[in-house]
Amino acid sequence: MKLHRYFQIYLSYQFCLNKHYHIVFQKQLIFYLCIFSKLNQIFYSNEIPLTCQNCTSPCATCKLSATNCGSCILGLNRNLQTNQCVCDDGYYENTTCQPCQLPCINCTSLSVCTSCNDPTNQSGLSCVCQPNYFMNTSFMCQSCVAPCQNCTSETLCTSCIQNYYISGNSCLQCSSPCYNCVDLPTKCTLCVDSNLTPINNECTSGGCSDGYFMDASINCQPCIHPCLKCQTNGNHCLECATTFEMSTTTPNTCVLTDNPTDCQSCTQPCDTCSGTGNHCLTCIDINQSVDTSYQCQCNSGYTMIAVNCIVCLSPCLQCLGNSSHCTQCKDPLHQISNGECICLSEYLNDNDYNCIPCQPPCSNCSVNDTHCDSCIDSNHEINDTFQCICKDTFYSDTLNTCQQCTQPCFLCDLNGCLSCIDSNQVIDSSQRCVCKSGYYEVGVNCSQCVVPCQTCEINQDRCLTCVDLNYNLINNNCICNDGF
Repeated sequence: MKLHRYFQIYLSYQFCLNKHYHIVFQKQLIFYLCIFSKLNQIFYSNEIPLTCQNCTSPCATCKLSATNCGSCILGLNRNLQTNQCVCDDGYYENTTCQPCQLPCINCTSLSVCTSCNDPTNQSGLSCVCQPNYFMNTSFMCQSCVAPCQNCTSETLCTSCIQNYYISGNSCLQCSSPCYNCVDLPTKCTLCVDSNLTPINNECTSGGCSDGYFMDASINCQPCIHPCLKCQTNGNHCLECATTFEMSTTTPNTCVLTDNPTDCQSCTQPCDTCSGTGNHCLTCIDINQSVDTSYQCQCNSGYTMIAVNCIVCLSPCLQCLGNSSHCTQCKDPLHQISNGECICLSEYLNDNDYNCIPCQPPCSNCSVNDTHCDSCIDSNHEINDTFQCICKDTFYSDTLNTCQQCTQPCFLCDLNGCLSCIDSNQVIDSSQRCVCKSGYYEVGVNCSQCVVPCQTCEINQDRCLTCVDLNYNLINNNCICNDGF
């Protein structure tokens, strides 16, 4: 037995209590080692008589101390790092190495993740889906389906997009004149008409701003000068503008006062006005312009909230009622659906509200442009990683189109056959399915040649070769030689 030059082996076993151990003495450090001949488990002792003990699990072998591992016990999901048997990646220490639970791929405990199967889902020490996504049964984040805004599955909504309200686990559409609602389709929190304010969760005539009345379509229309407040129609005055007063002869009509001397404030959003407070000459908001009716209206790309104009949120080009209720989208790749600009089929909305095309052969995608929700044709199917692949008996050409394999191929690629439809066929060096020796082609299948034919063609007894040398091939027939 040959050991390191600093060690000297003492053949005597007198200091070891167990006959299966022998002593190693290290000169420089002046201590004794007992080596177990069978298990190679080593412990030091500086006392005589020496005693050798087992290594502490999970050490398979150890040196100098019970926990100073030289190797690890196999099958415990551990590896050796700086003389310690630590848990492999994907496992955490809990007396034994326990596997991390997806979507965690590395963790320090069952509830503390250090990395996720999708890095974008890392949130502190947890793996959670981003807003508008849910964790599916494959532990991947999948996009909620409109009108769900947030969800726990494809069919269980927790919140809804604009113009919808949550009912149980479903999103139902609000009824006009409600734009947003709660609990019921008619319990309004926001009205379609931005000049209408819900009163007791109803969009009624009492909800129109001063200077407006509700028409038959439940939209707020401006009162006609000089009415300051009106109802039923623009000329049915309830209150008159400055320098006007209610007529004593014609009900609900405003007439010019005899002595219009007092200056009155313009009605917002007018900045300057003439005749009446809402007969605007200029507007208080630079994003407003005076229209032909001397009313301040928001410029293109803005919507009126109270008396100010708020820019429409991308991807809206034009909006109504609030900044996210789109009436026109910023580009032709978007389409309006229930007041939202959504990408056309075969496109995916990125974080900047741009529509990016799904990568063929995806026809619809989510999460990213290669995460397929549907495929371009029925010859594709979606695999476990949400990729569109060709079905059996089809192969993908250079245009990502699935083409039918040519029989007798069962599976194939661009170069030829990968497997055959008949078990009596083999693939040759040109990736073609050909009959095994002793078989001949019948359509796309193979039938066995009849003895004494070794190989044959066209039919079972049209021989090309014979089974042995006792036959002679004559006119595709195997004839016994003389003497047989």
